[in-house]
Amino acid sequence: MTNSVRWVYGLMLLICIAVGIAPGAVEAASTPALQRGVNLSHWLQYWGRQPVVAADMAMIKKAGFDHVRIPFNPEALGWNPDATTPTTDWTALDQAMNLALQAQLAVILDFHPESELHNRIETQDSVQQAFLDFWQQMARHYAASPVSEVAFEILNEPQYYQDDGGARWNAVQQQALLRVRQSAPSHLVLLSGNRGGSIAGL
Repeated sequence: MTNSVRWVYGLMLLICIAVGIAPGAVEAASTPALQRGVNLSHWLQYWGRQPVVAADMAMIKKAGFDHVRIPFNPEALGWNPDATTPTTDWTALDQAMNLALQAQLAVILDFHPESELHNRIETQDSVQQAFLDFWQQMARHYAASPVSEVAFEILNEPQYYQDDGGARWNAVQQQALLRVRQSAPSHLVLLSGNRGGSIAGL
């Protein structure tokens, strides 16, 4: 078994634990298979760059892929963790998700902040709380999206490199998962270890 296969299998075990189902029962739970995918970076991650259109999604599907990962910068969607009541304009993310679904591609919606916000989530309690509230709002917004086609990724490459970073990130990730589960009890949620989501962190 190659290292990459071990990593994927370990991640799937972690996902199974997170969603409360037995390993091997993922398919039975009607969650996305996520066997062969494309990462659509820089589209909603860096605002206004490399727009993707319906023809692109059709081409991805025709090439034999079954899903796309859509990294999004929450601040580019209008989310401000310092606001008294942070709000988000879901329009661009809705359109991106719908383009993929119309092409019969499953979707991973990936919370992918800039480095500064990444650090603030890790080090500032108020921003961490806003991050948890964001996931509660996002899960509520996408609760009606098809469970068999839409998955959530809590945070791209969690850092938390300190000695206690693993325990700290696990606690935050568990709280985020609980927020998601309040509105989206059956959607697949992709979890990650700390240390940049590395094998060591996992």
